[in-house]
Amino acid sequence: MSLNWDISRVRNSEELCYLPDSEEPDKFKLNVVTDALIWHTMYIGLGSITEKNAPEFFLRCEMWADAVGDPIYQFTDNGKEGIRLTYQDIISHIGLSTNVIDESKTKFLNKIYNIKKEDVHRRIRLENEQEIKRRADERVQGKVGQTI
Repeated sequence: MSLNWDISRVRNSEELCYLPDSEEPDKFKLNVVTDALIWHTMYIGLGSITEKNAPEFFLRCEMWADAVGDPIYQFTDNGKEGIRLTYQDIISHIGLSTNVIDESKTKFLNKIYNIKKEDVHRRIRLENEQEIKRRADERVQGKVGQTI
């Protein structure tokens, strides 16, 4: 299913949601914050931003970022820097809507739990593999030391 979105109800959407395209001056592109918010509706299970759900929308965005990383990156002289969505980003996009069906808090929290659970299992496997390698290296070093 495609992700369909509508920003026509966002206040000042023409100025807020679109930026001039640096490569084609006569065209516009979607603002990276607007784009991130559109995709986040799918990740966090809330299909729109309203005055009523803005705090919950922000909370879920924060929890998602904690679980998987920052939603926006910019490249600087020091490399890639993550940028988090702010509450003001959410408030300024009230009216944004998508075809995402709202998920219950329980379903969203289970999604976050499963993401973190997979991450922990991956880290455990990695640490176990590193420990096995370390022990094997110690055995090899011990045998090498004995033959000298």
